[in-house]
This record gives sequence, structure tokens and C-alpha cells, in this order.
Amino acid sequence: MTSRHIRVLDHAITKAECKMAKSQGPLVVVAERTPLLEAQVESDHAPKPSQDEVLLKNKSQKGIWLLFPLIIGVFIANADTSLVLATYTTISSDFSSLGNSSWLLTAYMLSMCSIQPLYGKLSNIFGRKALLLFAYILFGIGNLVCGMAPSMSVAIAGRFIAGAGGAGMSSVVSYLIADLLPIREVAAYRSYVNIVATVGRSCGGPLGGKLTEMIGWRWTFLCQAPPTMMAILLVSYFIPSTAPATSNTHGNLRQQIRRIDFLGSLLLCKTIILFLLPITMGGNQIPWDHPSIWALFAGAMISGVVFVLVESKWAVEPVFPLPLLRRWDIVAPYSCCCKTWHKPLYMIYSIPLYFQITANSSPSVSGYYLVPAVMGNTIGGLWTAAHIKRTGLFKGPTNLAAIVAGLCHALIVIRWNGSTGVFEACYAFLGGLGTGASHSSTFIAVTAATSEEELAIAGGGLYLCGGLGSVLGVAAADSTLRVVFKHELVRRLGKSQFTTGIIHHLLKDIKYLQELPEVIKVAAVASYLKGFKCDFGLALVCCMISLVLGLLMENKRLPL
Repeated sequence: MTSRHIRVLDHAITKAECKMAKSQGPLVVVAERTPLLEAQVESDHAPKPSQDEVLLKNKSQKGIWLLFPLIIGVFIANADTSLVLATYTTISSDFSSLGNSSWLLTAYMLSMCSIQPLYGKLSNIFGRKALLLFAYILFGIGNLVCGMAPSMSVAIAGRFIAGAGGAGMSSVVSYLIADLLPIREVAAYRSYVNIVATVGRSCGGPLGGKLTEMIGWRWTFLCQAPPTMMAILLVSYFIPSTAPATSNTHGNLRQQIRRIDFLGSLLLCKTIILFLLPITMGGNQIPWDHPSIWALFAGAMISGVVFVLVESKWAVEPVFPLPLLRRWDIVAPYSCCCKTWHKPLYMIYSIPLYFQITANSSPSVSGYYLVPAVMGNTIGGLWTAAHIKRTGLFKGPTNLAAIVAGLCHALIVIRWNGSTGVFEACYAFLGGLGTGASHSSTFIAVTAATSEEELAIAGGGLYLCGGLGSVLGVAAADSTLRVVFKHELVRRLGKSQFTTGIIHHLLKDIKYLQELPEVIKVAAVASYLKGFKCDFGLALVCCMISLVLGLLMENKRLPL
């Protein structure tokens, strides 16, 4: 035994000191009343630490060396999303299936949202590291299937598989960070992950477009294999396997599989898919009043009721314990997260379209108007992390995020009147600032409210709420814009076959706007402008709801 294995205290050992000593590895704490011989015997018979224990004890594995293997996957997953957004029409055109192009996006989103909550419970059973590696493998397989797809249906199936992997590549990273770092440090490292995710989303589109032009769309998927493999190797070597102390991750595979709530998992996935399908299809592929829309909603409701019965009465280890939803310290961050994710998707959808219509900007140029929002998102996340680390309080940033984002949307409603200058375009910075702050603070709120066993499960619910907010945000923005635009243009031009034809063409292709006579073009732009104002007005309402929910959250100070 060397001196670094023994800590001598000149006073009685407190519970806090014991806890601190244990967290620093296999140390022997010696106080005035501690027999030295007993310490020596315990040391001699101490089992040799495993590789995971060495990694957990070694402080050099934390910091950037912990973060680097994890952020590679986060970057790839987020770049992939915007990459496909830039190439999906090219892919579908290659298969002569342009009408089904949106399914390349929808399949990924449905898979990601439905699988997301399962990663929490499964990581408790099998360990975080195993689930993260599984997510990487699924993501890689999905991209290989897409890259070698002989038909559109196979490409869509590949996107569904990739979505199942992408769901874990972000969420399990958050659980690992929460396991390995003190709670006040978690916000800081989450903000770094958020920056990488934002950079990935920003780079994916231009990169995908360039690769498609140079070497073809198939290589945009196949080129993701090397960095995915590198992420697998780095995580395997550098990241320790963590799980709650109450979870038997070292049991045999049969015991672990028996703990999986297969029926509950299936019902949860089914409920989410049946709920999201009509939201993504309604108003675009199928009219909202079509019987299929209401049949899908009814199916989601029935499946949800059965899920609640199974989880509350028969499940031994529920995939999502329903009592969590009876706790306000969990429900409030969930609701804030859902409303928060409404706002950035409103901006991503609406701002480029606004400048394409009012300023005749090209899609690539209009995308630059999102740069202030990206910068705000980064600064908001970093500021929140620094505030939480210094004060231990997360309620303030949550409320401030809602106020700042609300101010952004209010300014846009008032000041964006069709001739928007550079300064006014920077209002989007405030929206990004609020979003970045809220992303960090809501996760910390859930982390502070849950035990080690509950963290990943509750975190999976938080990520699900974020996914639902994203889908609902885009659907609400699109539907509001369409409905208001139709109503306004009919009011200005009168109800006729001519007006109906113009509406039909404009909703299919915005470039048609430049082919219209000047008088009709002015009326169409004014009608779109009214739709945009209603869009951002709805986003302002979401901010107000977030503020009310944030004010009702408990203002708990995090431990050092």
C-alpha cells in the first residue's frame, strides 16, 4: 500500500467525507478511531480493479478525452439529418418516385421518436456503453442500406433503421455524461454537445449538396461509415460502461433479456407512430378531413390506453414508469422542452421561406438568415452552463429563455413587414439564445429531480418530448401558413377557379410566384406575410406557456 491509497483525517468521518472519498476510487480513509491493521488487511485483499473502474477513477479520462469520442457520433447524427434534407428530392428522382420523397424524412423521424424512450430503460439493463455502441451499429447499417438501395422502398427502410440508431446517438451520450460527471458539470458538457450538434446540422446540408454534385447521393451515406467506425472504436476504448448501481448489467444475457418489457415497448412505439403519422401526413399528402387521419388518431388513443393498462397492472419492470408523470418536477421540464422545440423548428421552417418569398432570395442565400439563430443557440447554451455551474440554479435560465425567445417572436410579428433589413434579420439571434439556454436547463432539471435509476428513463421521456415538439412545430407552422395564405388570397382576389389554381401552384412550388403578374404577385406576397405573422404569433404563445410552466418549477439548488 502506498501513501496515495490512504487518506488521514484528524476528526470523525462525516457521511459527506465518506461519499467524497468513495467517489475518488478505491481509497482507504483513516481517522483517529480507524485501526491501521484493518486498513492494511482490506487493502491486501482488495480485488484488482476492472478496466471500467480504472477509466472511471482516472480523472484524465474526463474533460475533453471523455467528450471527444462521444461528440463524433453526435456530429454525424445531426449532419445526417440536414444532409438528407438537402438530397432527398435527388434520391427520389433517381428512383422515379418523387411523390414519395418525403418518406425519406418521415421514416427517420418516426423511428427516432418511437425508439427514443426505449434507450433509457435498455441502458439501465445492458449499460450505457453497450447501448451507445448498438446505436452506432444500427445507424451505420441504415446508412449502408440507403447507400446500396436498389429501390425507393429499400432506401426508406434504411432511413428507418438509421433513425433507430440516431435516437440513441444523442440521448445515451447525455446519460453517460450525467453518470460520469458532477451534476453542475453536466450542463457545461451538454452545452458543448449542443454546439457540436448545431455545427453538424449547419454543415450537413451544404456538404450533402456538394457530395451529391461531385460523386453522387449514394456516397453521402457510404462516406459516413468511416467516421461511424472511428466513433465505435474510440467509445469502446475510452468510455467506461456505466449503469445505475441497482442494475445487474453483469448478469448473463438471458437474465437481461427477461427484464425487457417487450409488450410495453411495442405498445409505446405503436402509439407514438400512430400519433405522428397523421400529423406529418395531414394537409400535405392527405387532407385533414380524410377518414384515414382520424382512424390513425383513434388507433393511437386505443394503443395508448392499452399501454397505460399494461404498464400499470402487469409490467414487472415497465419501459416507462407511469408514476414519473405524476411528479410536477418531471412534467414541468417535459412540457417546457416540448414547447421549446416548437420554437426553433418554426424558425428553421419559416425564416428561409420568408426571405425566399419577400426578397426573392435563393434557398442557399435564405439559409444564411439562420446564422444569427445558430450563434444565439451556441451562446445561450454556454451561458446557461456557466450560470448553473456557478450558482447551482436552473430555474432562472429556463424562465429567461422563454422571455428572450418570446421577445424575438414579438419583434418579428411587429417588424417583419416584407422589407426586412440585416439588423431586423438578427432578431433570430434572440430566438436561438432562448433555445440554447432552455435545452441545457431542462435536462438539468430532470437530472436533479431523478434518482440514478430513473435518470435515463426520465431522460428518454425528455428526448421524446423534444422530438414531439419538433414534429408538432413543423406541422403547426406549415398548416397555419397554408390555411391563412389560402384565406387571405381568396379574400383579396375573390373566390374563383383562377384563385384556386394560383393557390395550388404556389403551395407546390414557390418559384411560381415570380411568374405571376405584378398585381397578383403583390397580393400573394401580402397573403404569405399574414401567414408568417400568424406562425410567429403562435410561437409567441408557446413561449408564454413555457414561461408559466417555468415559473411553477421548483427552484432547487444543485449540490457541489
